[in-house]
Amino acid sequence: GAILELTPGQVDLALNLITLNPAGRKQTKKRRPIVRLPATLEPWLTAWGGDDDELYVSHHGSQIARVRHTFKRRGEALGMPELTPYALRHKMATELRARGVSREELAYQMGHKLPDLRTTDRYTKFDKRYLATAMATIEQYVRDLNKLTKRDLLQPDIPKILPRRVPAMTFEKSETSLRTMVGAAWIEHATPTMST
Repeated sequence: GAILELTPGQVDLALNLITLNPAGRKQTKKRRPIVRLPATLEPWLTAWGGDDDELYVSHHGSQIARVRHTFKRRGEALGMPELTPYALRHKMATELRARGVSREELAYQMGHKLPDLRTTDRYTKFDKRYLATAMATIEQYVRDLNKLTKRDLLQPDIPKILPRRVPAMTFEKSETSLRTMVGAAWIEHATPTMST
């Protein structure tokens, strides 16, 4: 939901921050944090940018309500039936932790509520070191993933308004290499939390 509602007005290129909770929206228990803007994402947001209130992800100018069916269809086409938006989030959290990101920094990155840090939260996001390890780890993960694809994931090459059918990704390396990169089942299986 946060990505489907993301606009250029929520991205601060000067501070390299993305405010996932838009102005005026009440913060709910499914927190939308302020996160660092990875260098690997910046070219895409710059290429797709528009007016401050224009959606980054849209279809012919209209807001997209959900992407579950698209993920299911694309996942089946790629032989990855477990592919869901939440599986990607879960995989990234697992990868960040495995690559040494602290539990506290991971909690901030994921938007998990940390007790008794409400006041601290108001100030830490302005420090350039805020979520620096998580951001660097995400950037390295995307670069590692980029080595496995023919398509350059670091350069925007898809128009903002997507065609009805997006061609399937093809992989340069062997299927075994990709499975090693993202897990034996290609993507992590749903956990009990994911199904609630």
